[in-house]
Amino acid sequence: MSQQAQLQAFLYRVATANTAVRALAEEGALRESPSETAEAGNSTLEFFGLEERRAARRMGRTFELRYCFENSVRELIETTLRDTLEETWWERGVPETIRNKAESHRRDDEGPMAWAQRRVSSQLRRLP
Repeated sequence: MSQQAQLQAFLYRVATANTAVRALAEEGALRESPSETAEAGNSTLEFFGLEERRAARRMGRTFELRYCFENSVRELIETTLRDTLEETWWERGVPETIRNKAESHRRDDEGPMAWAQRRVSSQLRRLP
């Protein structure tokens, strides 16, 4: 896929996500869930107040959208750098400070909490 086509596909995903977020907000889906009262009885969430559960649910939806958008941006950057710089994209296309930060995150991922870390396919996905 050409760089132009990748950029167009990325922008389409952004526009689609914006439309979806707007629709969810208009429906009230980002404010509360219809199943919020169905959690009582068999969930560890029952120990928390309804407002906290609503806020957590909204944050979860927002996080999901943000996660997908951010990783689409990372994918576009990496693809563009790979197309331009080929095998040396990481060394020539990414500043040393950012490479060092990614390496630090990689080492952290291998620490005592490694079991909780998601395996990443790209150095760029290690960056916040």
